[in-house]
Amino acid sequence: MIYRWWKDLKDQLANISKPCLYSKDTDAHTQCFQDFQGTLSVGKDSYISKDTHLSGNIVIGNHCMIGKGVIIRGNVVIYDHVRIGYGVEIKDSIIKENTTIGPLCYIGDSLVEKNVYLGALVRTSNHRLDRANINSWNGEFYENTDLEKLGAWIKENTNLGVGVVILPGRIVPESSSFTPNTVITKNYPPGIYKMIQNIIKID
Repeated sequence: MIYRWWKDLKDQLANISKPCLYSKDTDAHTQCFQDFQGTLSVGKDSYISKDTHLSGNIVIGNHCMIGKGVIIRGNVVIYDHVRIGYGVEIKDSIIKENTTIGPLCYIGDSLVEKNVYLGALVRTSNHRLDRANINSWNGEFYENTDLEKLGAWIKENTNLGVGVVILPGRIVPESSSFTPNTVITKNYPPGIYKMIQNIIKID
């Protein structure tokens, strides 16, 4: 069955049009919203560090934690019980429930499913060096997405170690683990993946 996940992602993000809303029950620091431009909804008992930079149309669910120095821009939906570490940047993405994103990650134009763990410095690459449109798997074949920028679809219950890099348009399998510094260059079946390196003394 053909499923164009990138179109579903874009359609969901395009439908964010909620008015600016601050819940009386939230622990968010409203100081960080002084220069905010766009629309914003913050759920109950969510904490947002006062130096977070927000711009765009953003929905943050209940019981979330947004750490210091985080940048959230564009159209972004963050579901309940999401934890985002220091210096993370999120752009035009959906982050689903119970996901943890470690320090200094970059998530751009991506769909992250529930119960995902991203170690520090995980990167979704969202454009090709030649600026050509990105191809992605639609369930039957690799299709031209007509998008110059597209990140990754990271499926549920998956763990990515420190420094993992995901190339544009890739689908990271569910219930899988990738050890630190792995570069995800293609779509893999579910499993546990380890990068093997050779360190050679040359003097």
